[in-house]
Amino acid sequence: MSKRKIVLFGCSFSVDLKKQGFNNEVKGPNHNYIVDDTFTHGGSSNQRIVEDVYNYINSDEYSDNDILNIQWTYNNRLWISSNLVDNHYSSHSLSNSMLWDSNVGLSKYLQKFYELYIALFYDNKLMFKEQLKQIDLLRTYMDSKNVKYFQYLHSVDSHYHETSTPMHNESDNYNPLDVKKQNSKRLPQGDEYTGWNNIAPPIKDGNVVDLKKYNLQSIEGCRCLGEWASRENYHTSKNNIHLSIDGNVALATFLIKKINAL
Repeated sequence: MSKRKIVLFGCSFSVDLKKQGFNNEVKGPNHNYIVDDTFTHGGSSNQRIVEDVYNYINSDEYSDNDILNIQWTYNNRLWISSNLVDNHYSSHSLSNSMLWDSNVGLSKYLQKFYELYIALFYDNKLMFKEQLKQIDLLRTYMDSKNVKYFQYLHSVDSHYHETSTPMHNESDNYNPLDVKKQNSKRLPQGDEYTGWNNIAPPIKDGNVVDLKKYNLQSIEGCRCLGEWASRENYHTSKNNIHLSIDGNVALATFLIKKINAL
């Protein structure tokens, strides 16, 4: 009997999950699955995750025995279908993006486009509501196809640093439009980005969500992966909120138990 496959979908918080977690020969969980991390991209957005999941289900690679592990990400990130180089990358920060690095000649225009998007259209609550709608539509589609999946949120908020920009003086502008300067908030002293301004402040305690309504799973009682990692102190370091090796092992062990029960 051939091995079943776990297919990972997500952003950088899932990039190391295969190597450091599932396939960690020293600390990793015992399992008999093939783990495919083809669809984990640094800086990936929820739009791109929807695209990857839908395309995979409708590809020749998909098997009815596959189990899809879907890690949703921050709602401030943006992906649009295009013919750009490395078009699987998303715009994910006001200060840098791998999509911009891959399209050097267009980099300044892509950066300006994302700045305008954040300044003109982005709203934390509205985009989280839109994210939940896309999750609901996709899970309804997966259910109609009898797809086996396990999905969870990484965050119930925007990425604090990705929606911040350097401002060394009060008079500095963070983008040519300057639409949200009146709403911006200086990052606190002692933060890695001290002196930057946040133009899309996170919501206190994050957005409210009924996980069961969307068939989203909690992580050991936490409503999202980020809160679980903070509670268990599984961050790589104070200034690096990605999972440590122990964090990836713990997450993989948790996921194997849940996946085995599907």
